[in-house]
Amino acid sequence: DMLFKFGTERFYGAQADPIAAVTADKYADHLRGMLGYMVNVLGEDSDSVSLHTLVPSSDRDGVIPAFNYTQWLVKERQIAVRTELLVLRSILYCAKFLYHDRSQIVVGSGDRPYADIAVVRELRALINSRRKASKVAPRVSDEAAKWLDYPAYLAMTRELKRETGCLKEVASGEVVRRSDKDIAWSLQKYLIFSILACVPDRQRTLRELKLGRTLFKEGDAYVIRHKPDDYKTGKAYGERAPLYISRSLTHALDEFIGTYRLALEPTHDFVFTQSNGQPLTDKSLYKVFWTTSYRLSGKRLTPHYVRDVVVTHLRSQENASERDLEALAIYMGHSIAIQKSTYDRRSLNEKVQPAVKLLESLQGLGE
Repeated sequence: DMLFKFGTERFYGAQADPIAAVTADKYADHLRGMLGYMVNVLGEDSDSVSLHTLVPSSDRDGVIPAFNYTQWLVKERQIAVRTELLVLRSILYCAKFLYHDRSQIVVGSGDRPYADIAVVRELRALINSRRKASKVAPRVSDEAAKWLDYPAYLAMTRELKRETGCLKEVASGEVVRRSDKDIAWSLQKYLIFSILACVPDRQRTLRELKLGRTLFKEGDAYVIRHKPDDYKTGKAYGERAPLYISRSLTHALDEFIGTYRLALEPTHDFVFTQSNGQPLTDKSLYKVFWTTSYRLSGKRLTPHYVRDVVVTHLRSQENASERDLEALAIYMGHSIAIQKSTYDRRSLNEKVQPAVKLLESLQGLGE
């Protein structure tokens, strides 16, 4: 609780702005993973481990447990460099929390926050090293096992729409009406997949949709509106441009919100919910997404993958201008550089094909 408060609230002497609660929770997840490693792999007593076990001192040597842990993750769990970066950032967050009162850095002096704490400097050095490696590192996971192009993704949403019907055939061959709860669950899956097709945003947007807070009905369409605290890059980009949900989904959203959602007995006022009525978590949404996509396509997609699918599809279109792609980057809440480096999944061969065609066209100039 103290760690969470340190990261998310302003306090006298703080050397950096607060981070989002969702980011603090993600860092805490990675720290719990390291605590589990300490107990289950290194054999530490579960009653004695603490955050101090992860970063035992503010000296340079305090980085050793973090270094050993990430090396183990790479070797035994084959994690990607990008995941290693997240783990190291989480441990850096922990180090700042544990030793922030030892720092004499004056805010605004030009020095980096907590730069006079040796273990913080060492962790930053590790992060910088891995960040450079991440720019050229191949992806660890089998891309072919979960890649689905945009047309195939849309075909999957059409199948989910078909599954929202009110009738079903039972074993006896008789056609009966499905329960409202079954219809609600099918309708929710269809909406989740379809909203991402037209608003390829991070999964947090779906989990935190709330009518009158982030979701608004304006005329005959629904619009998602985010303030800076409502999305990951809000501090960098401020209040966000509205995200427009396709009008083709208006009726389904009306039906779900106005009628069928109550059948899932939600205990909260977010739009979407778990089947037990609890709010969606990142893990529960992930599970719904990959189990559904695997059933329909044989591909284990994640919500975040849809962002890659959309960017890759549009960047492969010859009629997509740089202006269009820059607008898409802003709409998705990141820079054009991130769009190119992170979300564009075309192979190198696919990326250079326009240049190949261009050079081929030049060959005729000398004839």
